[in-house]
Amino acid sequence: MLSRAFEVHDSKNENFIGHLLLTINEKVEVSVTYKDFYLEINSYFYENLKAPSLKNFYASYRVSLINENDQNYANISYLNPPEGGDIILFDGMRGFRIGSLIMYIKIQWLKNLSADYKVKGIFFRPDGDPEIAKQFYKNFGVRIDGLPFKISNLCLHDSWKKNIFEIDLSKIDSIIQNLVNELNFINSKIKYLREMNFESNDKYNKINILNFWICRNFYADLSNSPISFDYAYLSKVDLETKTELLSKYYYEKIAINQILEDKKMEHQKQIKRWDFSHIPHRFLQAIINIFNMLLPYTILLVFLYLIYKYLF
Repeated sequence: MLSRAFEVHDSKNENFIGHLLLTINEKVEVSVTYKDFYLEINSYFYENLKAPSLKNFYASYRVSLINENDQNYANISYLNPPEGGDIILFDGMRGFRIGSLIMYIKIQWLKNLSADYKVKGIFFRPDGDPEIAKQFYKNFGVRIDGLPFKISNLCLHDSWKKNIFEIDLSKIDSIIQNLVNELNFINSKIKYLREMNFESNDKYNKINILNFWICRNFYADLSNSPISFDYAYLSKVDLETKTELLSKYYYEKIAINQILEDKKMEHQKQIKRWDFSHIPHRFLQAIINIFNMLLPYTILLVFLYLIYKYLF
């Protein structure tokens, strides 16, 4: 069994979508008259922190053991070589060229046969936009009228390389470790900014007439970060779990990077309110603070005065 993992982005390669894990199995079945060769691709698509979407894809071909002149066929989309089939992707995988990647792998496998080897055509049953489906098969040189064609007609169309990138599985542990380190680093920045912004806000709300003119420095140094992760855990889990972790951490990174940017913007506002040019604003804040401080006492005095007037 061969395993391959990929990082999937949208069709314009602008946004991360998820991770794709493919397990590729080849097997041979021998009967009295035929030898059948099978390629089975199991796909696990990890998207939006949900449970992985699972789908199976096939290719096959048959060789006669009795008569070399028998018309042998390959099948690009079905487990049983003599039968027809189709490649139908479920909704979670549409629009990201994952189908193109899987078809590319199947054609690579079939290209090991002779150029004149016959392939059964697809019986066209599009599950979605028929024009997109027609173009999909045309890109790979696959007939959609059910008629046979030759291996030489198949094309290794590699448009999937625009937005799907293979992960070196020998480095997946270090990729996860580096990603966790980065997440810890970003989280420490967010925590530090929250503390600095809270302190700045607290000081600002305590400004008075005596200290409003003082310029304070609340600049946050974001260069240091604690790191915490049980790296030994990775040696105990399988590739599916690692791929799921990788996708999970990627989505977390996207989310906390947005939080970090929000905290940075808030922090810049905090820094600005303490500079020299904002002394008039701080004076006004000092007046407001004095008013807010005296307001409860003023209300209490008015209340006592009204009681006094009522009683006496």
